[in-house]
Amino acid sequence: MKPVWIGGVASVAMMVSLFALAQPAWGGSTKCTMKYSLAGWSAGYSTASGSGTVKCDNGQSARVSLQAS
Repeated sequence: MKPVWIGGVASVAMMVSLFALAQPAWGGSTKCTMKYSLAGWSAGYSTASGSGTVKCDNGQSARVSLQAS
């Protein structure tokens, strides 16, 4: 049984070391801005739709679609 026990301890030690080296996802704050265009608003229907882009200071960006009602 010793080989199984030693293998288990080695696996746990490896997992702990990987978690210690990993960067936390919440380590810093990312700032993002959104530019968009919205069209179709009317007093009778009270709806509008549009599209835009979200850009963040970490280099990520995403296209978005908007719906207001």
